[in-house]
Amino acid sequence: MKRNFIWLIMALVVFAVAGCGGGHDDRPLIETVIDSIADVDGDIVEDAAGTTRTVTVANGDPGSIVLAGVDFGTGDEYRAFLNFPLSSVPLNATIQSATLNVVIRGLDTLPVGASLPLLVDLVFFPTLALAPSHFDQAPLATTSHTIVPGNVNDLGGVNIDVTSLMVRAQIAQHDNFQVRILQNFVSSPLGVIEIDESDAFAPQLTVVYF
Repeated sequence: MKRNFIWLIMALVVFAVAGCGGGHDDRPLIETVIDSIADVDGDIVEDAAGTTRTVTVANGDPGSIVLAGVDFGTGDEYRAFLNFPLSSVPLNATIQSATLNVVIRGLDTLPVGASLPLLVDLVFFPTLALAPSHFDQAPLATTSHTIVPGNVNDLGGVNIDVTSLMVRAQIAQHDNFQVRILQNFVSSPLGVIEIDESDAFAPQLTVVYF
């Protein structure tokens, strides 16, 4: 009798959960595509000696690029920063996926023709102005991606899964989704990528939510 009673309670709990339908089964998925802000995007380069950092901001003009990676000739390290306003994503939205798309215009590696492993960090600079200190700011979340030679000048761009970063930004209720792209030093080779920052091929963030 006691066992039957326990099973009855469990059945009622399962029925209640099923009745909720997970809370979102009847809510349609919404997709929004967000262009980065060229006047905020940029890169920071630290010289090989680690004594000087220089900030360069993109402008959206044809030929505008930002750099990420390590120049194997000089030892200088570049870190790219991209900023996407999140005004089109409600603060109470549940993120299903987020994809960063960038067009790669150059890949310079040693050895020549090698792929380049990168890290993509979620960062936060509320002033919307890059500063040298952002170069080594502690990341809030990190993912990784490898750029291959075939990605260069592919106008469809490179898609990078940044869902975990977007979820973290949403939990923190950030007004902007800000990422830093840098060389992954766990593996070689060294190299630098050029990310297109022209208005025609601006980096894009695609967010799917309900």
